[in-house]
Amino acid sequence: MVENILYLDCASGISGDMILGALLDLNAPSERLQTVIDQLGLEASLNITKVQKNGEKGKRVKVEAEERKPKGLEDIKNLLHGSGLDSNIVKKSEETFQNLAEVEGKIHDIPPDEIHFHEIGADDAIVDIVGTFALLEYFDFSKIYSSKINLGTGGTIKSDHGKLSNPAPATLELLKNVPVYSTIEGEETVTPTGAVLLLQLVDEFESFPPMRIKKVGRGAGEKDFSIPNVFRMFIGEQENSEPNDEKIMKIETNLDDCSPEILAYTMERLFDIGALDVYHVPIQMKKNRPSVKLVVLCDPCKIREVERVLFEETSTLGYRYIEMDKRELSRDVKDIQTKYGKVEVKIGYYDGERKLAPEFDICRELAEKNSVSLRKVYQEAIKEFNSPEEDDYGGN
Repeated sequence: MVENILYLDCASGISGDMILGALLDLNAPSERLQTVIDQLGLEASLNITKVQKNGEKGKRVKVEAEERKPKGLEDIKNLLHGSGLDSNIVKKSEETFQNLAEVEGKIHDIPPDEIHFHEIGADDAIVDIVGTFALLEYFDFSKIYSSKINLGTGGTIKSDHGKLSNPAPATLELLKNVPVYSTIEGEETVTPTGAVLLLQLVDEFESFPPMRIKKVGRGAGEKDFSIPNVFRMFIGEQENSEPNDEKIMKIETNLDDCSPEILAYTMERLFDIGALDVYHVPIQMKKNRPSVKLVVLCDPCKIREVERVLFEETSTLGYRYIEMDKRELSRDVKDIQTKYGKVEVKIGYYDGERKLAPEFDICRELAEKNSVSLRKVYQEAIKEFNSPEEDDYGGN
């Protein structure tokens, strides 16, 4: 099955405004950011521009806010719950601020509820965090990956507490157990906002997951470094090739006195009620009678329906059954337009490979309609399936 994933490239670090820029560059609607500002009742405006950093373009988002008064965790929770924003956005935003409060509480040795956020409690940082979840709602990602984090080191940074060693204490605490490295000296490349969002968003840190890249979004930072100060997001398609395990029921009975007509009709009825497979095996029973073993595979919940058909339609006085493990490939179904007509193709995934199976009945119908061989319809469907197609993500 093909899944949409997101990969975060943190080669120049990460911050809240850079995340917003990259998401907007992926064509998330900026109106969603304005909705966040309006519904939270914040005195803030958006300044969105396209800039270049060392020759690489990226979107720069600046939230210009009048309010710089520190807010406590309870203040922010009240803002969120009174906003009318989608409950999922509120939930994830609240979790993010809660995580940050616990980290700040640990650093300052006070309860999280007594924490007053300074830089992160300002309206611009609130928009960065809540806006990130609002923009992500526009997409449908099954998983989010991230690279290692380029953590700028050395020097000092300004804060409402005065000068702090770089990286900031909250950033260091948040990035414990996260893979980091450093190639940029004397610059803050990861802000506490960026760090706390990273922890909230990322499912797995990996150098680069296997995928087909469909689109790249770039969010530009404010400063200029020796490398492009650009945070990149990759939308990719990933094929889930792990086989699926499930339980099925195998039901069988031996029949030595059923006519072929009865057996054929029984098979039809079994398929009609949802049997996964039905087949006959020639056997020899007592008294040297040629006979048939009728075998039915079905979901465990179907056993009583199968039983009814067997007792109503065949001469059997009983049957055997056993629950079995079944393993099957992840699969998709896709309609492919060919010169002969539309063909349904089943796709199985295993170990990075795809197994294609055009639907027989449709191919046969098209072969007869177009007076061509069945083999040609099959070949045409597979050729069109493998042809490059335009992505549907828009933008870059």
